[in-house]
This record gives sequence, C-alpha cells and structure tokens, in this order.
Amino acid sequence: MEDRQFRGRYQRRDGDVAEYDFHPLGLVFRESVVYLVATVWDYQDPRHYALHRFEQCELKAERSNRPPGFKLDAYVQAGGFDYVDPQAPKMRLRVRFDAATAHPCGRRR
Repeated sequence: MEDRQFRGRYQRRDGDVAEYDFHPLGLVFRESVVYLVATVWDYQDPRHYALHRFEQCELKAERSNRPPGFKLDAYVQAGGFDYVDPQAPKMRLRVRFDAATAHPCGRRR
C-alpha cells in the first residue's frame, strides 16, 4: 500500500457500515480469514479488520501514520491475535465450579 492511508467502507459485525480512514500496519492470516491490522483516524491502538467485510476502498495521497516502534511480528507474538507463543512460559491454572456450572448447558441431567 506504499505506506499510504486509505478510506474504506467497512461492514461491522452488527451489520452497520461505517467509513474510516485506515492506516495499515500489516496483514495476518488466521485460519481461513485474512485480517488487516490497522489504526484509524488519529488513534494509535491497532485493530483487526476482516478483509471480506470491506465494501469499498480508496487509496489516499496522505502517508500512513504508524505507531512509534510498532512491529507486526512482536504484536502477534505478544497476543494480538490470541496466538500462543510456544516459547512463552507456561502457567498452571486450577478452577473450581459448582456442578451446575461445570456441566454442559449449565444443568445436571
């Protein structure tokens, strides 16, 4: 994208269509879905946008604003897409549930 912004019409999960000025940071392939990682307008927090939800895009002349020090690989490894880093330290978790909560569908048979 030549490090440029684009204006896009994006259909959100709730079905509404909104128009944003996107600052692309990279693409992530997760299972069968391709996500654009980008910031919008002047915000610095990266968000995920499924490519199949874009209805229209128009490349703008303005340069894209990348958050200082942003690296896509580091973002993903830090949990940006809930991917598990196999090198990360493991954590043991113990939980307690009552019988109704622990049973599928929340009730005992």
